[in-house]
Amino acid sequence: MKVKITRIRFASLWNGEYVRFVNQLVEIFKVVNPTVLLLEKALAFVTGMLPSLAKMNTQEESSMITKELEELDMERDALFDSIYGQVKAVAKSPLPEVVEHVKNMEHFFSEVGHDIPALLYNEESQRIFDLFESYDANSSVKQAAEALNLTHYFEKLREVNQIFDTKFQERNLENAGKEVVDARAIRRECDEHLLDLFKTIELNSKENPTLDYTVLSKAMNELIDYYKAQITARATRKKKGEDITKEDPISDFPVAGI
Repeated sequence: MKVKITRIRFASLWNGEYVRFVNQLVEIFKVVNPTVLLLEKALAFVTGMLPSLAKMNTQEESSMITKELEELDMERDALFDSIYGQVKAVAKSPLPEVVEHVKNMEHFFSEVGHDIPALLYNEESQRIFDLFESYDANSSVKQAAEALNLTHYFEKLREVNQIFDTKFQERNLENAGKEVVDARAIRRECDEHLLDLFKTIELNSKENPTLDYTVLSKAMNELIDYYKAQITARATRKKKGEDITKEDPISDFPVAGI
């Protein structure tokens, strides 16, 4: 019986999703005999991409750390801006009991600088470390922070900056030993092999009516339809103005037991 394999826009899948999709697709072929179905060669080209996809997936995991670093950097920037903004706000009309504290804090920021959020990652980390070296050594500044209800903000900034720096160094050490992977080139080549496999299944089912491709095509189309539905839902959320960059990737489709 002639069958048709549903097409999916591969480019709509995030890297991690793409790797998972291809692996799940290959898994489906364990329930059929590729040799009997004359698909051994076409399938071999796809399975031959799995090692490269695994490298790409490792790089994608590193990219998740990069995303986490971006969020941590935004958090420490917001904390710094909150502290400095509060000092400026109070300075406009300070209560008599905090005038001296405001002056101490203004002097502190004139020394450590107020451009820290605009700096590059490494420089910003070091400048914040320097800021706390001065902060810890200056009791009048710590007293000013307490008087202006900024102590919690300072300590949170210290914590976030330390977490950021630790993760940044870890990522650099990991990347130093990793092979540079051209994910775009890998996906482009794999796309071609996937499409060739789809076309081969369709052509074989037409030219070999005695061979049964229905079980395979049904399983493949269910998997593809699942991913297409998830992509459509994501596109809808994007149109509504929702931030899809922070959502979880498309989850696994249960291919076992097909």
